[in-house]
Amino acid sequence: MKKLITFLILCLPILISWSCSQPQSVISAKLGSSLNNNGEITNPSLNFVFSKVENPQKSKNIFDSIYFNGDIICFNFTMKNSLLAQTVLVQLINPQSSEKTYMDSVKINKKNIHGFISVGSILEFFYKSDMDKAPPKNHYANEKIDFIIRLSVSDNSNIIDYNLPGYFSLSYN
Repeated sequence: MKKLITFLILCLPILISWSCSQPQSVISAKLGSSLNNNGEITNPSLNFVFSKVENPQKSKNIFDSIYFNGDIICFNFTMKNSLLAQTVLVQLINPQSSEKTYMDSVKINKKNIHGFISVGSILEFFYKSDMDKAPPKNHYANEKIDFIIRLSVSDNSNIIDYNLPGYFSLSYN
């Protein structure tokens, strides 16, 4: 038994080196509106229903109401290899302008990267030029709002970028 333990201890650096030398890649990528404590998507729907803001003076009034409602867009990436000494960056991209912003939360656990951004934050980011203007009559409802979540993983010698496109929509009750 002692010989087996010694053998395993001696082999551990070789196994770690071998696993780190395998090229990193994304095995799966998912979007949704909620996730559990393990980062798994529990609701894949991105159709959000809010209470309508009556007589908003500015688009900002709608965005604030949606922000404080707490709805989020979640992501989950499963990687081929554990993320040991790699740098991870996850950003939200507006495909219309190519502008980028950071997620509200990003967590890394071995081979899993997950997190979220609030729907209100996305609306403020995408429609920042409308913030102090009167909102459109539809209050941004029933529109397909496209976005991209970009994952970048770097280990000093390799960089992989993975784009996860999606869209969400708003409606009011």
